[in-house]
Amino acid sequence: MAGNAFQGKQAARRVAEAYRRSLEPLMAVELGGGVRRHLAALSVFARARSVALYAAQPFEPDLDPLLSELVGRGVQVSYPRVDGRSLRFVPVTSLAELTPGAYGVRAPPDAPGCTPEVICVPGVAFSRSGQRLGRGGGYYDRALAHGSGVPLGIGWAACVVDTLPVEPHDVPMHQVVTDAFVLGPWR
Repeated sequence: MAGNAFQGKQAARRVAEAYRRSLEPLMAVELGGGVRRHLAALSVFARARSVALYAAQPFEPDLDPLLSELVGRGVQVSYPRVDGRSLRFVPVTSLAELTPGAYGVRAPPDAPGCTPEVICVPGVAFSRSGQRLGRGGGYYDRALAHGSGVPLGIGWAACVVDTLPVEPHDVPMHQVVTDAFVLGPWR
């Protein structure tokens, strides 16, 4: 998929989703370790006092192993919770607090939200200039539209392309972190 440009979001999403869902579970675990190492090495992530992670699907980079280390350092960690058409970041201190939520994705309890300094944003695909292709619901774009929090795109290197179709509401990432490399920063 690397190097490709797509004419429409649906075509790009179809190709990237096919790759993501073809990953063997053990390969996703191995590649996920590379994503976490690259993420932890970023200064913007390492110095943040509050970070939003996400509950990965089996075909996405898993950031859960970072939770206990971050909490141990005194970092406020939150996970996204879908409320209607909005995304709210709710602080947690343990994975045990996450239960099946909207779309079957693990989510924090219904509690007051916070505004994380850094937001880890999963993506189906990313461009080399920091554009993100999500799953199509617009939840992260709406949450990031207010400009609070540094968005770090998280995905697989094989799902990074030269260009992606962009719409006015699409929020670009500050950096893109993959299993093989980091792109950016752009803003």
